[in-house]
Amino acid sequence: MVKAWKLVPILVVVAVVLSLGVVVAQPAAGTAEASGPACTCGDICVNETGWWRDGGTFNASATPIQDAVNNATSGEKICVKDGTYNENVDVNTANLTIKSETNATNCVVNATNSGDHVFYVTADWVNIAGFTVENATGGSRAGIYLGSGTAHCNISSNKATNNYYGVSLYYSSNNMLTNNTANSNNFYSIYLCYSSNNTLINNTASHNTGYGIYLASSNNNTLQNNDGEDNSIGIRLSDSGNNTLDNNTANSNNYGIWLCTSSSNNTLTNNTANSNTVEGIHLDSSSNNTLTNNTAKSNQCGIYLKSSSNNNTLENNTANSNDYGIWLSLSSNNNTLTNNTANSKYHGIRLYDSSNNTLTDNTANSNSMYGIYLDDSSNNTIYNNYFSNTNNAYDDGANTWNTTNSTGPNIVGGPYIGGNYWSDYTGNDTNGDGFGDTPHDIIGGSNKDYLPLIMELATLEGYVNLQGLPATNVTVRFFAPNTTTENLTMRTHTSTDSSGNFTIGNITPGSYDVAVKGSTSLSNLESGVNLTAGGTTYTEFGAFAEGDTNGDDFVESSDFAALSYAWLSRPGDGNWYAGADFSRDNIIDASDFAALSYYWLNRGDCYGWAGDWT
Repeated sequence: MVKAWKLVPILVVVAVVLSLGVVVAQPAAGTAEASGPACTCGDICVNETGWWRDGGTFNASATPIQDAVNNATSGEKICVKDGTYNENVDVNTANLTIKSETNATNCVVNATNSGDHVFYVTADWVNIAGFTVENATGGSRAGIYLGSGTAHCNISSNKATNNYYGVSLYYSSNNMLTNNTANSNNFYSIYLCYSSNNTLINNTASHNTGYGIYLASSNNNTLQNNDGEDNSIGIRLSDSGNNTLDNNTANSNNYGIWLCTSSSNNTLTNNTANSNTVEGIHLDSSSNNTLTNNTAKSNQCGIYLKSSSNNNTLENNTANSNDYGIWLSLSSNNNTLTNNTANSKYHGIRLYDSSNNTLTDNTANSNSMYGIYLDDSSNNTIYNNYFSNTNNAYDDGANTWNTTNSTGPNIVGGPYIGGNYWSDYTGNDTNGDGFGDTPHDIIGGSNKDYLPLIMELATLEGYVNLQGLPATNVTVRFFAPNTTTENLTMRTHTSTDSSGNFTIGNITPGSYDVAVKGSTSLSNLESGVNLTAGGTTYTEFGAFAEGDTNGDDFVESSDFAALSYAWLSRPGDGNWYAGADFSRDNIIDASDFAALSYYWLNRGDCYGWAGDWT
């Protein structure tokens, strides 16, 4: 029997060890400690040295995630603590959740074997969330891989980087991929092969050597709010049909969105494909697709259909500021283009070797060539479109440029539908039916528009509060809503009456931000002024703030200097300066100084907008 007094030194040593926080070494891998720490974030917890259940034994391991998976049963959750884990994890237990305790930034799983997937899933209903998965660089290896036959898995909030594929699905269906980031992988970021009925939402697939998101022989998938930037191709579909692409972004790639190899019956809506070096949206040998409300700006070509891409519908798309807006090429036939906008550098819309297409309600403009250009194309029908540049159209084939006269309204607000609106048409409409009396000749052959549309113009009635001052000259500028883009051909100089009223007629109908400025005042801006064809719109622009001598829309020291130089001068004096006569009483005096002082350092509503006020 050990006497009590002999236990005292032992207890003292234990107490000292505990008080100093001395860590007792964990058992070697494969051994178990009598009791593990608490596990409150899952059924099984994992740290860098092992795994345990709440209140159970701690199991030391060099591959703790894999060992936790091996010891888990269906329906359990594995919670992985922050840290870096060097292993490849095979998941073959169904209905299992594996998640990090915090987020992917703090929980990294690095492939020990670069020739194997980081996570290899072969069971259904598996959830993997909150990991950085990296360095599975071997051929066709992925950060997260859903193998053949797996279904109903949820892959969310992970980061996949420096893998061959970021996330890959093979013959795997009905899965959810949400909020994942797959950047800087060697080939594809997110790859679906023979995988259908999957949903991809809010994923980022950028800065990859190959493709951002790639669907190969994969049908009935939904891609929504994904971002694919700075790849070779942002989003690519090959031999894939009945997919829905909605509100995705594919900017700054070589190609934004590419459908090829009989990718048919897909729906693309509200996607953005801007600033790609070649094409924004590209269809190659792909038919029966619907493209609606997409934006493709600042590419070499906005939307490009080629190689027998037939029976597609393009509606309400915007393809502006490209070299070519919308281009149909190489037997792309029987397509319908409706209500698209294509204002581009060379041709707004171009057809090459493409026939039996219908183009209606489109707006096409070119900065340097043709609004619409048809080359070696026939049997196309083009009517009720708006062409606005010096050379509106070229056509060397046999095409139809108007339809039968029918009840409208037409694209420029007239009562009947017939031909197209041509900004360079010089004919008259003597009977007021909205059609020109003479046909419009199409450059390049013998085609004519026999019912060219005549635009009914709009009138603006404006009012400015002159605050008791005499009538004044004003400059009126028209901007596209919420932009700094001014329609320079519509800038107008006019005069108010003594009450501050003015009228401007013959304005192209549309919605504008309208700015008004007096010669010595600051500018006033009214946004969203709607000018209707054949109608008159009344707009009040408020009171002019005087004090701008030089027209820079800013009252500051240069204006004070000009007023000082002309102080007490009258017309005919050597130092007279009419720009400083804010009260317009032919003398530079205290009333002018008072105006300048009152508005000192004020700016006009349009300060900094492009162009001067001359």
